[in-house]
Amino acid sequence: MKLHEWSYDVFLSFRGEDTRTSFTGSLYHGLHQKGINVFIDDEKLRRGEQISPSLLTAIEQSRISIIVFSQNYASSTWCLDELVKILECCKTKGQLVWPVFYHVDPSFVRHQTGSFGTAMAKHEVTFKGDVEKLRKWKRALFDAANLSGWSLEKGYEFELILRIIEEVSNELNQTLLHIAEHPVGLETRISEVKSLLNNESCEDICFIGIHGHGGIGKTTIARALYNSIANQFEVTSFISDIRESSTQHHGLVQLQESLLYETVGDKNTKLGNVNKGIPIIKKRLCCKKVLLILDDVDKLEQLEALAGGRDWFGSGSKIIITTRDKQLLASHQVDKTYEVKKLNHEEAFELFTWNAFKSKAPIGGYMEISNNVVSYAEGLPLALKVMGSNLFGKSVEEWKSALEKYEKIPSKEVQNVLRVTYDNLEENEREIFLDIACFFKGETMEYVEKTLQACGFYPKFGISVLIDKSLVSVDEYNRLKMHDLIQDMGREVVREVSPLEPGKRSRLWYHEDVIEVLTENSGTYRVQGMMVDLPDEYMVHLKDDSFKKMKNLKILIVRKGQFYGSPQHLPNNLRLLDWMEYPSSSLPSSFHPKKLVLLNLSRSRCTMQEPFKHLDCLTSMDLSHCEFLTKLPDTSGVPNLTELNLDHCTNLEEVHDSVGFLDKLIELRAYGCTKLKEIFEAFQLQVMVPGKRIPEWFDHYTKGEYMTFWVQNQFPEIILCFVLEIESEMKKSFACEIRFYINSEEVYELEIPISFSSLVTDHVWLYDLRTSPSIQWNDLKSYLVDDWNQIEISCEKIIDPSNLTISWCGIHVCSRQEASMKDILFEDPDLDFDSSKENVKIDDDLDKNNEESIKSIEDFQKNLEGCEILDRKIENLEDSSIVACHNDMDHNEDNILMHSKTLDGVSKDSMAIVCYGSNNNVKEYGLNMVVADHQSKAQQKAKVINFIQTPNAIEEAFYANLDDEEMESFYAILDAETSHSNEKEVFSEFSKMPSEKTKKALKTLKDFLNIDFSVLLRPSEYNTMKDTLDYLTNLPVEEGISIEIRSLVIEVSKQFNHWSYDYKYENKKIEYTEAKLLKVDELEEGLEANKTLFREVKYLESDLSNELVYLEERKKELEEQISVVKANICASQGAKNMAIHTKKEIFEKGKILKVQRDELREEVDSLRDEKELAKKIQQNIRDEWSKLGEKFSNSIKHEK
Repeated sequence: MKLHEWSYDVFLSFRGEDTRTSFTGSLYHGLHQKGINVFIDDEKLRRGEQISPSLLTAIEQSRISIIVFSQNYASSTWCLDELVKILECCKTKGQLVWPVFYHVDPSFVRHQTGSFGTAMAKHEVTFKGDVEKLRKWKRALFDAANLSGWSLEKGYEFELILRIIEEVSNELNQTLLHIAEHPVGLETRISEVKSLLNNESCEDICFIGIHGHGGIGKTTIARALYNSIANQFEVTSFISDIRESSTQHHGLVQLQESLLYETVGDKNTKLGNVNKGIPIIKKRLCCKKVLLILDDVDKLEQLEALAGGRDWFGSGSKIIITTRDKQLLASHQVDKTYEVKKLNHEEAFELFTWNAFKSKAPIGGYMEISNNVVSYAEGLPLALKVMGSNLFGKSVEEWKSALEKYEKIPSKEVQNVLRVTYDNLEENEREIFLDIACFFKGETMEYVEKTLQACGFYPKFGISVLIDKSLVSVDEYNRLKMHDLIQDMGREVVREVSPLEPGKRSRLWYHEDVIEVLTENSGTYRVQGMMVDLPDEYMVHLKDDSFKKMKNLKILIVRKGQFYGSPQHLPNNLRLLDWMEYPSSSLPSSFHPKKLVLLNLSRSRCTMQEPFKHLDCLTSMDLSHCEFLTKLPDTSGVPNLTELNLDHCTNLEEVHDSVGFLDKLIELRAYGCTKLKEIFEAFQLQVMVPGKRIPEWFDHYTKGEYMTFWVQNQFPEIILCFVLEIESEMKKSFACEIRFYINSEEVYELEIPISFSSLVTDHVWLYDLRTSPSIQWNDLKSYLVDDWNQIEISCEKIIDPSNLTISWCGIHVCSRQEASMKDILFEDPDLDFDSSKENVKIDDDLDKNNEESIKSIEDFQKNLEGCEILDRKIENLEDSSIVACHNDMDHNEDNILMHSKTLDGVSKDSMAIVCYGSNNNVKEYGLNMVVADHQSKAQQKAKVINFIQTPNAIEEAFYANLDDEEMESFYAILDAETSHSNEKEVFSEFSKMPSEKTKKALKTLKDFLNIDFSVLLRPSEYNTMKDTLDYLTNLPVEEGISIEIRSLVIEVSKQFNHWSYDYKYENKKIEYTEAKLLKVDELEEGLEANKTLFREVKYLESDLSNELVYLEERKKELEEQISVVKANICASQGAKNMAIHTKKEIFEKGKILKVQRDELREEVDSLRDEKELAKKIQQNIRDEWSKLGEKFSNSIKHEK
């Protein structure tokens, strides 16, 4: 069924033998005469005990249900099933339900007494085995009797029928809004918005904002929401096209007048100006329950004129605002916001086919091209409808031609809608938007902000405005995202300035336009940015003056292209030069870009023979993979450089001393520079070296890939260390991500943007979190509570090689001060046991690893005793590992942090041994380095050293006696021994099996995971579960349990602790709500008894009054008996007074009971909802627990 398109206006539920030919028949006739579409069932359809499916469908498709309760209504199981279904639709679909009590006391229905009690007693005998059905019937009768309706005890039936017809007509006259011809995916989004409304109290005044970019479906959702909930409000108003209407003469005033007309029916009010309208609207609506939808708002003054504050509206009012500007909603302090998401592929495909083929599926031969069009529209409903309608009835070839045209020149109808937001931007935001649309979609925020800042814009503020207006977004990797059609709109803004002459546009990106400008030298000063991304078959012939006329060029990005020749001139106005595979060995001699900020010449032929000059603004330089670069020249002309990337410059042999004087240098990368002969001392912030031991200066370390510590007040700045255990040579690269948990809640994922490969032995990886620009320390601090906070950090592999595990992890706290260290604990502050034994065990394991590492180094040094420098041929071997030390370095063993196994083939790209002089100075020596200098360091001169010492004459004579065959034979034997040893080690590793105790614990856990969660909360089962989990989570590494099983056990332990608390809490809520509901029933019964007693005393009062009148008359006749009569009069008067007093007391007590009843009646729905919610939460926990059990069982089977 489409969203709230009702098939019937009214559904009549009644007992046929009671009212079909009388009241109900007359009501049906009256409604039908008014043109109201009424469903009344055929008496012949009622056969058997089960209600027919057609009747259930009719109930679902009816806007209003009228229930006629008569004497024998409850005796029909059909009627009772109808009633249950009607109340279900009332809750789920917002239908109206009106009861009519036809010669029946509502209390008989509510409490199932009288004829209703007799009928239910019979049903209890008939359906004694179906307790749930009986419970539903009783609850439905109780709920229906509490609804507002009509009661007929005395009087004329036709008068009541006329009142009902009038009420139905008034309700149906509230015009429903047209939603859409094909509301695909709408119900899901409506339910999500309704959930925001339902989170608020029924009496709260709530402002909800719906935001998203143009054409995404905000207005359609608002209209559907209006149709769905309008009947719950006293007055309603839907004001559309506010952005456009407010620009008219007296536009806002006319909108205010429309609001008053729709809500209070005032046609004659003429406001004159906005300020006059505000108090009138506030006065007329402050006591009414209002549904107000303000569609397409784009300025704060519009909201201030139409819905300035919560005190404008009565209790329970809801104000819905649709806008393209999220910041506008924040400025108006709305309670909740909902961002409209694009359609998924299935929804988009269905919507497109309805418009293109007028059916749910495409016709034959159109499937592939339909998918291409849907992919191009990227889930935007407006584009899908426009393109679908335009392509209806066209051939496949016409479709292909149209799609090619759309990709180059977008649809004007779609672009006009999307461009509205762009037209309202300020100049700064417009230029930033155009640069992102033309060049920077998919780039990191840091890269874009640096470039745009250099171009004279204000990117931090500008990009935030674009995000608020739904023009761009930022993904989890901090990259800018933009809808393809919005990108097309931005590029079309640039193109239409000069459709026929690309050289006169501000930005160039389309490959044909770029080729034309470069080859024909048609560029002009108007060109501010150019991106070259050419198909493989294109080659550009660069002329000497290809860039000469583009004097205002600020951005030059070359992603892909084949060039003949090299540029002899580049504009000095450049801020960004990003030219991968630059075709020349050097930059033009006339190129002096004083404002250049980013320079990327990676994978180029450049040799950089000349010193860097006139680059005062340059902050980032990327020369990675430049195979012809042998020496990095003088960098003193780049004083503000913060990042220098020399990764994989395989022929780089020397780095100029001036690099050491770059006091602003934060990161220098030189991974894979196998011929680098000179290095310098610096602060190390990221490094990967051979070894298997956590550095001694780390504050805490633990086995496995998880580490836990506790903090209070603030999140510390830390350095992490992970030991990577390699079982065999790495054939493939792998990448890692670091996950942060605070108080068992995952709050952050940090994906490491580099991958590691070609590792042969165990390595130690240090990662200083201060080097990651994406970490916001204040954001992490916001998750902390006032007490101690448990912090968990794990390192997990994204690309998972089976021969690598993370065996140890450690943490070092930076900026150590006594005050700050008091806020950090490495043991659980809530536990009171001595963990010294565990610490001793860890220390023993570390010492054992340390001894093995030292022994391996000593054995190798003995084999090479007297051979510190070999022949030059060995120096060039890729797999060699040479240890170098500074002349002034202390050689004490205490200064060695990580001991590398300096065997042949330690890695295909060996790393250095890392040493230190103090906790804050980490130094790296060797062939390759990943070096970074912290921002806070003082300016220092680099100490350049040579790691190759001059051999003496004895050593030269010794080497002269060595021949190649002897050396090759020596290493062949070593390789054979190493291979044999590795095979044994691998066999031994895989031969480990879990102990019997561990097997028993795993079986116990498996059994527990397959039983109902509530059973585990019994004391004995709970204690057994806790003991089992404690044992399994603390298993030593020697147990033959896989990493996957260990991770699952940890996950089960976490979830069990969390869910057991939640389950017990929800149990208490159920008990509380049940007690409240019982109290409601008791008060209802008490109120009924009070009413009966009140009637009895009232009758007594009437009798006494009659007796008093009689005695007064007898007084005249019996003068002789006056004294006796007076005595009787006094007695009767006293009795009357007592009765009046008693009546008043009972009346006052009745009022108190009624107030109590009304208060609790208001809570009945919420109490029921709380109870149902608690049950759903429990069911969800049981379901999740069952899934976890299945997952664990599957893992156990896989392990076996």
